[in-house]
Amino acid sequence: MSRKWLLSLLCLSAAVVFAQLTTANSALRVNESATRFLIQDQTIVLLEVVNPESETLPVQLKLELLDPKDDARGLAARSVALQPGINKLSIALTLTARSLNENDDEALPWYRLR
Repeated sequence: MSRKWLLSLLCLSAAVVFAQLTTANSALRVNESATRFLIQDQTIVLLEVVNPESETLPVQLKLELLDPKDDARGLAARSVALQPGINKLSIALTLTARSLNENDDEALPWYRLR
């Protein structure tokens, strides 16, 4: 009885892993460790996106800079054609009226991109 149970569990695990691998290959991926947020004369987000498809993929890209209270503090939206493989994008982020202030904003390390 335990051998049948172990074999069934092994087959089920293999099916789950196979299903995850096949769906993972068809989705766009963002390399989060390569993402950079630069505040200079203007605010720029450097984003690395991987297109696993074999052809160019047109996408509508929208980025929002969110503070810890989930209020949008910056926005960028544009159309991009992603080539197959790794795409390194440089996106200028337009800050809202309540823009970042280096003297006031102690929560800046807690901001996130969506």
